[in-house]
Amino acid sequence: MYKFTALTTADYYLLYNFLNETHVIDFHTRKKINMEGIDDEYGLYLSAEIPKKCFIVHEDEVPIGTAKHYRLDDFPNYQAEVDLENAIGIELIIAREGYFHKGKAEAVIEAFISNQDLTGHVLFAACSLDNTPAIRAFEKAGFVNKKEIFNIDKRDMEYILVKSQ
Repeated sequence: MYKFTALTTADYYLLYNFLNETHVIDFHTRKKINMEGIDDEYGLYLSAEIPKKCFIVHEDEVPIGTAKHYRLDDFPNYQAEVDLENAIGIELIIAREGYFHKGKAEAVIEAFISNQDLTGHVLFAACSLDNTPAIRAFEKAGFVNKKEIFNIDKRDMEYILVKSQ
C-alpha cells in the first residue's frame, strides 16, 4: 500500500508544494520556503553532505508526503542532546490535502521502518511540543516519550520519542 521512492531533484516542485501546505508550516517548517531554500537544504541531503536519506511517500501511487531517516551518531551535537546510542532518527510529513489527519501516519511509519530495514535499531522521532498529531502517530506506532530537549538548530523544544526493537 505504501511505497517510498528516493528523493531526486525532479521531486523539488512536489516538495515545494508539500512544504508550503499550511499544516506543514504550522508544525514543521514554521515558514514558507522557496525553491532556492529547497535546493539549499535538500541538495545537501542528495549530495550526502548532510547524511539523511530522503524519500517521497506514496499511497497507491499517489505521492502524499516525505520521509527521512538518519544515523544519530552522524550528528554529534544533536546526539549529545538526544543521548541515545546507535539510534536512527525518523522524520515523516504527510502533506497532501485529503491524506493528513486521517489516521494514516501510524501505518506509514511502520511501513517505512520495514521498507528501509530499520528493525533491530533503536529508533527515535523528534516532534515539536505542539505537534500533537505527530506525537500521537509515533505513540501508536510503538514509540514512547523519552524526554524534552531544546533543538539548537531549530531553536525549538522537541519531544524525543523512542522505539526499542
